Amino acid sequence: MPDKKCAKFLSIQQRNLAVLGFDLNAAERRYLVEKPLKLLFVLSCNFYWTYGLMNFAIYNIENFDEITGSLSVFNQDILLFFKMFIFFAKADKYLNLIKSMNKLADKAKNQEYDEWMSENRLAELIAKVYSYTCRVAVAFSATVPLIYSVYVTYTAGELKLKLPVKARFTLDGKLSYFAFNYITFVIHLNSMASLTVGLDSLYFWFIYNISAHFRILRKKLEIMAVNLKTNLQYSIQDDLGAIVVYHLEVIRFIKSMNEIFGEILWAEVTMSCLQMCFATHALMSDVDVSNAPFNIVVVFAVIIQLAIYCFGGEKIREESISLCSDVYLLFPWHKMSMHQRRLMLLPLLRAQKEAYLKGLFFQVDRNLFVFVSKRIRSVTLIPVGFA
Repeated sequence: MPDKKCAKFLSIQQRNLAVLGFDLNAAERRYLVEKPLKLLFVLSCNFYWTYGLMNFAIYNIENFDEITGSLSVFNQDILLFFKMFIFFAKADKYLNLIKSMNKLADKAKNQEYDEWMSENRLAELIAKVYSYTCRVAVAFSATVPLIYSVYVTYTAGELKLKLPVKARFTLDGKLSYFAFNYITFVIHLNSMASLTVGLDSLYFWFIYNISAHFRILRKKLEIMAVNLKTNLQYSIQDDLGAIVVYHLEVIRFIKSMNEIFGEILWAEVTMSCLQMCFATHALMSDVDVSNAPFNIVVVFAVIIQLAIYCFGGEKIREESISLCSDVYLLFPWHKMSMHQRRLMLLPLLRAQKEAYLKGLFFQVDRNLFVFVSKRIRSVTLIPVGFA
């Protein structure tokens, strides 16, 4: 079970994953599903709507403009099912990485601990903003079509029912069926948002904790450099050994991140490309303006998700580069003895090896986000200012 500090900074993730019946405070994977009946109910609603979206796409397969909006949501469903499967399959690795990061942070003292707290507070703030934004988007997407249906019914003088997303069900046509489909859609949309916030913000928590440990490592180097500048006879062997061990731990964290999120990063980039193409095409070609609000929400949701994962990779890469610069710039090399210089060669060479996140076949960073944005723009013919 995570300690109190960890539980505090993971409260947003815990609350969102609890919507699906997961318990992030579980000690092992077998305890991860705290409420199996709740998970089964939510998954039933999700599968029901996934079926409706797929059925609509198959039924209208000859009219591509008609089905793009539904296909974008269908892709998001598939992506989230895949994320949830990976999360459950690798739950022990998730939980162990959380414990390892906090166990290493417990060794931090004074200014080092302040660095860790600062990064965690920032991650917590981002998770809160992300969560509130998704909740607003869910409420907006769920209420606008309902208000539109009431307005059209009032002006036309006859009952006009409209679901937020185009889908085709066996139960369709009657008011009671419409109410059932609408309620299951709201449950479906809320669970999608909860899973998205829970897993994406957990990813961000990992990123900011690795960043915090890089900053602690740089703080250790800074203290050692100050001691060396004030006393050239200062013995650096013990401190240098502790720094090398700490750096190895941080590298191990990054390797664990790649093992845990490799498939998710690959799926996020791949599915986001398809989803953005479908969503933007639907936004530009759909003649029904009442679908525009939901399509806009989908477009921005995909952009934000892709940006989160690419920014996380970029942050790790930048912290790694900064560590290399500090090893070289902080120390008075011209005053150090030959023995001290030889001792510093190992951390200097190790720091020069760039650390990064990898989505199976590609490096995840800012360049990937720019590349994907350009490819999507070229396919969908979005104006330059939009992408």
